Amino acid sequence: MAKGNNSEGFFDMKLIVTIVVVIILCIAGVAAYNHFSTTQDGFAGPDRFVESGDKVLVNYTGMFEDGTVFDTSRVEVAEDNALYPKAFSFTGRASYTTLSFTVGNNEVVEGFENGVIGMAVGQTKTVTIPSDKAYGDSDPELIKTFDIIDTIPMYSTEFNTSTFKSTYYVEPTVGMTVTDAVWGWDTSVYFVDENADEVILKFEPTIGQVLDYVGAWDYEVIGLDSSTNGGEITIKHLVTEADANNIYSHNNVAPFMLSGVDTTAGTYTLDYNAEVVGKTLVFQITVEEIIDQ
Repeated sequence: MAKGNNSEGFFDMKLIVTIVVVIILCIAGVAAYNHFSTTQDGFAGPDRFVESGDKVLVNYTGMFEDGTVFDTSRVEVAEDNALYPKAFSFTGRASYTTLSFTVGNNEVVEGFENGVIGMAVGQTKTVTIPSDKAYGDSDPELIKTFDIIDTIPMYSTEFNTSTFKSTYYVEPTVGMTVTDAVWGWDTSVYFVDENADEVILKFEPTIGQVLDYVGAWDYEVIGLDSSTNGGEITIKHLVTEADANNIYSHNNVAPFMLSGVDTTAGTYTLDYNAEVVGKTLVFQITVEEIIDQ
């Protein structure tokens, strides 16, 4: 009997140890699964996901499909042109900070807003947004075609005293000479009427002069006619087909892209749509904070 009792005790102890081991393995397995499931996307332990109505703080970098950056909230991206080549329309800022918006309030483009839904704090996600969920299609009314050989009136009545001062930072005085802000040629103040608040300017380029058009491309003065309609200046824009889609600048109308050149037809085309319009956009987004409201 004594031998039988010892055997039963041994097997009871073995059963207890087996149960304990199984329990430990189960706990370890659950822990491992939880760790994997919360870190596989690059963030750990999310206890909340972005929902419509949440106010969020995000960092982002916006790119075109070719990888050029058109906007970012990250100073390290803005300052690194080697790793992050910039699009034509990229402009630097005095300071960089996170973007704050409330999901569902249409404060950012639809694709960006939808992209953050379901993200957790610390998560980074790449979102590709078609143009219809971003800035929409190009407006054909903002695409203008001009002649490569063009005529410009020799006298300008576009200024009054205040616009002249805001452009040239001096008081207009008859006989004074300034450099025209668009064409770059010498311009004299021909007439000032303080009572009518009128300023007339006379453009004074010389034939054969090659000048810079708003920092975009060169043009040549090829004719001067002071007998026609008060005077005309004939110029030739020195652009080629190779310049199309490679020049982005700003004239006295608005920012533009040189979108086409047809030397056979003697024309060039400016697209005044913003560079992001009509394009698929790629955003790298990191959710920094979900703010309780």
